[in-house]
Amino acid sequence: MYGSRVNVWGYESNKITKQYGEDCNLFYRIFFNKMFWYEFAHFAIPSIVYFFLGWESCKFSIGSSLISCYLIETINYIEHYGILRKKDKSGVYESIGKMHSWNYLSGAVMIRIQRHSDHHAHSFRPYQILRRTDDAPYLAFEYLHTYFLAAIPPLFFYIMNPRVEALDDLKNGRKNKK
Repeated sequence: MYGSRVNVWGYESNKITKQYGEDCNLFYRIFFNKMFWYEFAHFAIPSIVYFFLGWESCKFSIGSSLISCYLIETINYIEHYGILRKKDKSGVYESIGKMHSWNYLSGAVMIRIQRHSDHHAHSFRPYQILRRTDDAPYLAFEYLHTYFLAAIPPLFFYIMNPRVEALDDLKNGRKNKK
C-alpha cells in the first residue's frame, strides 16, 4: 500500500509539472495534487470522528479502516497471484487484458468480483455492467474460499502454483506437462 501511494504521488507530481511547467510553485504542487487531498481525507475522517464521537469511536473507525485495507489487499493479491505480463524486446509490457487476473463465480458476499478480467480488458466499463469472461483464468475455488485459503500460504501455493504454471504454458504456447 505504501509503494502504491508513493507511485501515485509521483504520477500526480509529473502531471502537475507537465501542466504548469518545471518552475511552478510549491502551492500548486500541493494544492493540485489529488493525492494530497486523498491523504488529507484519510486524516480528517478519524479527526472528525474523534471530535464529535470521542476516542472509543475513533479507535473503532481506525480499526475498521485497517481491517478493510487488509481485506482489499488480500483480494488484490489473490486476483493477480502469479500472473505476469510479457515484455517485448524493447522492454515494453504487453497491454493489460482478460488474461491478467483470476476469476471465479461469486456469491452474495463478493458481489461481481468474479468479473475482474472484464475490468482489465475493458477498464472504461462501469462496475455494474462488467461481463463474465469464460475464457479467462479461473481460480480453483470461489473467491471467499480462496480468501481463507490464502491465510495458509503453503496450502495456497500448493493449489495455485500448478494453475499459474498451466496459465504460463498456455500464454507461451507450450503444452502443459500435466
